[in-house]
Amino acid sequence: MGRIDDQRKTGPDPAPAGTGSWRGGDFSSAHRGGGAAGGQFARFVLVGAAATAVHYALLIGLVEAAGARPVPATVLGSIAGALVGYAGNRQFTFKSGVPHMRGLPRFLLVALAGLVLNAGIMALLSGPLGIHYLLAQVVATGIVLVWNFAANRHWTFGDPSRG
Repeated sequence: MGRIDDQRKTGPDPAPAGTGSWRGGDFSSAHRGGGAAGGQFARFVLVGAAATAVHYALLIGLVEAAGARPVPATVLGSIAGALVGYAGNRQFTFKSGVPHMRGLPRFLLVALAGLVLNAGIMALLSGPLGIHYLLAQVVATGIVLVWNFAANRHWTFGDPSRG
């Protein structure tokens, strides 16, 4: 019999404990510090895409339609995106059981640090360096993405027994 037929009888090959492997469709161990950072990162990017869409929609709308300056507009967009991100990352990305009383304040601190980092990059790139605000925002988004993933994975939604 072929490999697929064997799997129907016995189920998919189990992944080594703690790897969070995609085999068998189980990503659940990834949030417990397993080695599936790649799967978590992919889910983080999906949630981030939704949060970023909200962020960019506010940024562009406020700058183009309301005549706002790019830095305050991106701050408001970041706040709205952070709210989308908390809900999605807690449930989908990290599948976290961390209590809201612990996770939400930490998430907000990470988001605040990301907001400051984002605004600083935007101020530098779109100000003295004269880069168009949308290109500056793309650069800022990439840097803040890496920061937010690492901080949320290890501190906000990480194993509560590790502090």
